[in-house]
Amino acid sequence: MPENKKTVLITGASSGFGAIFANRFAEKGYNLILAARRIDALEKLKQEITAKYEIKIDCYKIDLTDSEDLSKATTLLESRDDIEIFINNAGLGILGRYTEISAHKLENEVKLNVLALSTLLRSALSVFEKKGKGAIINLSSIASFSPLPYFADYAATKAFVRALSLALAHEGKEKGVYIQTLCPGPASTAFFPTAGAKKSSMFNKFMMKPEDVVDCSIKSWEKGKILCVPGFMNKIGSLLMRTAPLSVIGYFMKRFG
Repeated sequence: MPENKKTVLITGASSGFGAIFANRFAEKGYNLILAARRIDALEKLKQEITAKYEIKIDCYKIDLTDSEDLSKATTLLESRDDIEIFINNAGLGILGRYTEISAHKLENEVKLNVLALSTLLRSALSVFEKKGKGAIINLSSIASFSPLPYFADYAATKAFVRALSLALAHEGKEKGVYIQTLCPGPASTAFFPTAGAKKSSMFNKFMMKPEDVVDCSIKSWEKGKILCVPGFMNKIGSLLMRTAPLSVIGYFMKRFG
């Protein structure tokens, strides 16, 4: 098995977008480093991918809300010379009235979506700038385009991700580093059930296939586009969200939950 292939590091790789990114880059011949909390799911994914492609896959059990594990992840990024693409995918969302969500859950949401993402982003950007090449894809969300009642903390953290990523895309370009901000809308992954959305939620009417989201992201990367909003309806929605009154957005968000 070749050891000198380029490598992609993916956080939150055990399911959803992360697992699909893993499959897509494996198909392109990249070696993989997969990180997530569920090592059993990572090992299963590894077996599935290596059964199809002759690549090398390393799996790491990492909880990015834990400071020691976050440090391990940054060390991994900074110590592996073969990493050329970093998919900053791990994230958490919680639907509900802000005061009815536990302080612990809100803290973990900020730790994962803001602290961990920005810490890993800085490490990857520093390493790639020294090499004069590399690509980073940061997972933001269509939720980043407006304050969202009943999804307030998530939308705020993803607005941070979008603003930071777009700014650093210009800084990174000067050093040969590509940074993409990926802003998907609702997709049929475990995200919304985990966030607390009901099975009858109106989110289900607007779901994209997660494969289509990842394919759009990779096409945007290949074209050098720094902002990717997959799907025509999501593009329209992102524009409407910037101008719609909060009372209207709040009404629909309450029904979505």
